[in-house]
Amino acid sequence: MVWGRVAAAVLVAGAVVANLLPGRLRTDLGLQDALATPAGYAGLTVAVVAVIGSLVVVSRRAGWRPYLWACLAPGLVSFGMLQVAQRVGWLGGTVVRPGPAVQFGVYGLAMIGVIVLPLGLFRLLRPRHPVWAYTAYVLFAAGYAAASVPALRGYLANGAYVMGHGYSIFWDVTWGVLLHAAGLGLDRGLERLWRSR
Repeated sequence: MVWGRVAAAVLVAGAVVANLLPGRLRTDLGLQDALATPAGYAGLTVAVVAVIGSLVVVSRRAGWRPYLWACLAPGLVSFGMLQVAQRVGWLGGTVVRPGPAVQFGVYGLAMIGVIVLPLGLFRLLRPRHPVWAYTAYVLFAAGYAAASVPALRGYLANGAYVMGHGYSIFWDVTWGVLLHAAGLGLDRGLERLWRSR
């Protein structure tokens, strides 16, 4: 019980930091270089292990096993798509200047973290207030998408993002919406699958 609470606290704190750090990393070349040092790699490794380890512990609660996969799978697929976007020229700029290890430690964790909090809230609300649970999740996803537009415009203006080959703010925001939809869909689908066994 105590470990579950500690894990939940670490998971919430990790998800918040994971969502704040990428904004700074996209434009701060000094931070990018600092994280590419042995100490930086060690710190990122500890952060990734702490957040994912906490996610595993939290998902051991009765009925929460789908939560683990619903957070990890879309986040990891999204990180893979970031790598593809760089290779094919959809996305460039200082956002992709760090190496893959730093990108995974910051952006990969953020892509997992963006689902952790709203889906966790959804799972807490759903047993007693299913309508509110779905409403809160959809409002969070819509708010996240709406807030992304001015942020992306700013990143394009300062060179942090360079978009090409037809990729645009529309596709970036659409990907974010799909990420949230995939998290919720996977959670609900896996729960039904496992309950039917």
